Amino acid sequence: MTGPEISGQSYGGVPFSDRQRSRRERLLDAALHLLDTAGAPGVTVRGVCREAGLNNRYFYENFADLDALLDAVVDRLEQSIGRRVAEILASGEPSPADDAIAVMVSAFIDDPRLLRILHTAGDPALARRREALLLRSVAALRPFLVAAAAEFGRADPRMLDTAGFLLVGGWSDALWAFSAGELTVDRSELVEQLTALFTGVARTIAR
Repeated sequence: MTGPEISGQSYGGVPFSDRQRSRRERLLDAALHLLDTAGAPGVTVRGVCREAGLNNRYFYENFADLDALLDAVVDRLEQSIGRRVAEILASGEPSPADDAIAVMVSAFIDDPRLLRILHTAGDPALARRREALLLRSVAALRPFLVAAAAEFGRADPRMLDTAGFLLVGGWSDALWAFSAGELTVDRSELVEQLTALFTGVARTIAR
């Protein structure tokens, strides 16, 4: 394990801030690995630091406690998807929902560990994070759903939230089933099917 260092110092031409950022990523990667292989009980400060190859001191350089670490594990993937979706919206693509769905599929299928963790979470702390992620995802989906419904009329505001929970929850289960080998489709077919279902729901809530 590496020992402590002084804030602001540069080693080997690498600024302190870059090294700190690298250590944070290593801790997040280690936590994700342990969650996937050992479950929430296996995620301890000592265990995460051992997996990351870092001194325990560096845990508290980045996180106040294990709850903050678990939040950061979920936030990292959510922020990555959010950035890519924002780029899609800024590009002015004619069908942003199609591209956003493809981004979501890629994010969870390329590295399905967080999907497995959240889908099978028996730990109350992880279950709470899954619920919070569901609520944020439904809110993020809302403008896409409104825009898609506009192709057929005007979205019924009474149905928007119900439709959002239906889609996000259904997508989560479908992605888990795909990653577990329970769906006999390839990735492109999965994207096409999820997009078609999204369009069908948008048409249904339009009036």
